[in-house]
Amino acid sequence: MSLASCNDDASTGSDAAPLGGDAGDAACAPQPLAIVDDAGGDCSAFVELPCGVPPTATVDDCFPDLTSCASMCASSSLFYCLFGPTSCNLDAGILDAAVVVECVTCAGGGRRPRGLVEARILARTELGAHFARLAHLEAASVKAFCDLERWLAGTHAPLRLRRAARCAVADERRHARVMRGQAKRFGGEARRVRVRNVAPPTLVELLEDDAVEGCAGETFGALVATWQMVHARDVRVRAIMRRVAVDETRHAALAWEILRWGLVHITPAERERVRQKLTCALARIESSVPRMAAAARRETGLPNRAAAQRLATGLRLVAALELERAPRRGRCQSVAWTTHSEGGAASLGNARVRALAIRAARSR
Repeated sequence: MSLASCNDDASTGSDAAPLGGDAGDAACAPQPLAIVDDAGGDCSAFVELPCGVPPTATVDDCFPDLTSCASMCASSSLFYCLFGPTSCNLDAGILDAAVVVECVTCAGGGRRPRGLVEARILARTELGAHFARLAHLEAASVKAFCDLERWLAGTHAPLRLRRAARCAVADERRHARVMRGQAKRFGGEARRVRVRNVAPPTLVELLEDDAVEGCAGETFGALVATWQMVHARDVRVRAIMRRVAVDETRHAALAWEILRWGLVHITPAERERVRQKLTCALARIESSVPRMAAAARRETGLPNRAAAQRLATGLRLVAALELERAPRRGRCQSVAWTTHSEGGAASLGNARVRALAIRAARSR
């Protein structure tokens, strides 16, 4: 599935925004902005819409649909976009005719909870901004896994899944504390996480979130962390990422187990809806291009463009096989989640997704 087809089907939010000019008018063309202190760090770019939100855009809680994002950001290499806090808030909606859009080009860093409010980052260096953003996302993941445990209980999910979500809360607290320390070390600081109250999701909505945040985002994050534990030049960062990689791999495996459990309890149309969400999330990750100065990238061990795309492509291929194997009816049988390629088998099972990243790391 192409990213364009994902964008075509992505508009599922509220009514179209009332502001905006003619998209064909040159005076209304998006204007790049030089903003460097926001939460996106190396993963965000900013544009201003002089004529406001296009009338064709669909906006849900300050998040435009992906088709509009691609047009406003002049790029299809997006994970999502959102209106900045000076342009939109959850209570008043769009605040001004001239709108600032944050274009986010990469995923990973933890499971985002429903209702997460954008944070601002204070940083003197690129490394400080990077670790402050990670600290914010890891702290937000604490709330995400608390919610997940409660919502799994509400859907009568197996006890093992709820216990695993509870254990993940402790992992994410530890990750947030460590990342805050690294942010401070490099001159960065993230403000406190804010999450608005939201209604409990339906089972289908829970599985959609799990597919995007867990099966796509957390699994890719586990791959990146594994890459970093091999390639980070900074000794402390390398040691930290070794532990984070193990934990995030376990969280990724939980996400896939939740998906397999849930797919047998929804209708065929709902299963296709969840599959579409996952496929599109993986396509966005594969098309995104991390942007970080070479020196900072070497210190953190983050993969360059070619390596990141290699990891994302490997994940997409493994995920495609998983979707083919996913149960459609009856009991959810436990199976080995493996795919075979050059270098052996890579598994999405607990603590073994790292094989995919390690093989890629050694073949660079």
